[in-house]
Amino acid sequence: PPQLAAIKVAEMLNLFTRVPLQYFSPVAMNGDDICLICHTSGTTGSPKGVVHTNASLVAGLRRQLVAEPVTSKDWALSASPFNHFINYTGLLSAMLANIQTWLVTRDSPEDILELIDSVGITVVFCFPHTYQAIYERGLQGYRLDSVRLWLAGADSSHEAHIVPFLEKGAFLRLFGKPVVASIYADTYGSSEVGFAALFRFASRYSRLFGRHMGKP
Repeated sequence: PPQLAAIKVAEMLNLFTRVPLQYFSPVAMNGDDICLICHTSGTTGSPKGVVHTNASLVAGLRRQLVAEPVTSKDWALSASPFNHFINYTGLLSAMLANIQTWLVTRDSPEDILELIDSVGITVVFCFPHTYQAIYERGLQGYRLDSVRLWLAGADSSHEAHIVPFLEKGAFLRLFGKPVVASIYADTYGSSEVGFAALFRFASRYSRLFGRHMGKP
């Protein structure tokens, strides 16, 4: 419905379990079969088409489960477009890791901020333009103290849009007290190799914010 700001993935999957099995008849698939054609973000040049097979998708998911710094105790929010490959690997890996995940249906700063506080989201994933929109709206009036990780993809974020988020939340708490401040991470390369191959991490203590691509 139009008033629905977010969808909880677990509830959506529960709906599928009620669909009669004849609507989900098995389909024979091979590892070399093409399952998805996506485009790169265009960060370093014109977007290019990338062909993924069943095997490359599964390989990407396995690597993503190892690379992403999240656990089954996290509650995740995704507010990024579904025409990008990282959304598929992120959502599927979250399901495999049993991470409760909410998909934002409206790219509204207010909806995103309210959902973080009302649910207690610990991992936020948006594209840089969404973080910019939230930054321009302002974080005042929201606690955001549950967030451990601010994740971005598809482009390199600007320092001005990173720093305000690092003042909110905590990556690690002991006895309820913040020990390590929240972390902001740019991720790249998912379209090309099937998982986030490059990371650029920033913390409250970071001083270098050049828009470089990070290290593999």
